[in-house]
Amino acid sequence: MKNKIALYIFAAATVLGTACEKKLDLINPQSLDAQIVYSTDDRIKKVLIGTYAEAGAASLFGGDAWWMSDLLGSDGELTWVGTFPDPRQIILKNIQVNNANVFATYAAAYRVIYYSNNILANLETVKAVDRARVEGEAKFLRAMAYFELIKFFGEKPYGSGNTNTLKGVPMPLTAAQSSPDIKLPRSTVEQVYNQIITDFNDAETKLPATRNSVYANKPAAALGLARVYLQQGKYAEARDAANRCIIASGPAGISLVPVFEDERV
Repeated sequence: MKNKIALYIFAAATVLGTACEKKLDLINPQSLDAQIVYSTDDRIKKVLIGTYAEAGAASLFGGDAWWMSDLLGSDGELTWVGTFPDPRQIILKNIQVNNANVFATYAAAYRVIYYSNNILANLETVKAVDRARVEGEAKFLRAMAYFELIKFFGEKPYGSGNTNTLKGVPMPLTAAQSSPDIKLPRSTVEQVYNQIITDFNDAETKLPATRNSVYANKPAAALGLARVYLQQGKYAEARDAANRCIIASGPAGISLVPVFEDERV
């Protein structure tokens, strides 16, 4: 009987010991090391999808960037009658340092840039057949994020050819520079715009001309360039980029409405 009890105790201890060992070896999916996250083609592509999700979050292109632009650009055409103080600060052009909406948009844009930089730093892990597309999508997303940042946070007044001394935003372009521990100075407005144009041009070259599911393609990159050039007052370049967008939209199965007034929602 004593031998049986001893055997049961030994078996229980072995099971418990094994269970404990397995629990200690578990990987927290919410806190993965970068070497694991970017270790395979599939994982990098999942990070890319997550970067789109971050860009489409409410704090950025999911809504806030649009209504904040409307309020900030209003010159009496709009009024704010809500009870939330942060939007009121924006429409009154009296934004405080603790404005939650402004902070959230700023942080979301830099998260998109952070993920994009890490994807670009690990392109060699992506399958060769998909590498150009993944690079193009990451640069497209980074350009979109920097474009919103420079419009919101770049020094004013902006003028084409008069931007060398104006302060823009910090511009990390590598995975190492994207670390929260790195404190980068603000690049100039001109430097940021040049990088945005470079990223959109690279994206336009590398993205597929056909429909890329719900993700960026060649027409989207050309359209992004058109918007940037229009913002800069470079109208000839904006026209040419917009025309490339229209031409490239054919293979993607997209076309303009022949008579706009005939379009119905």
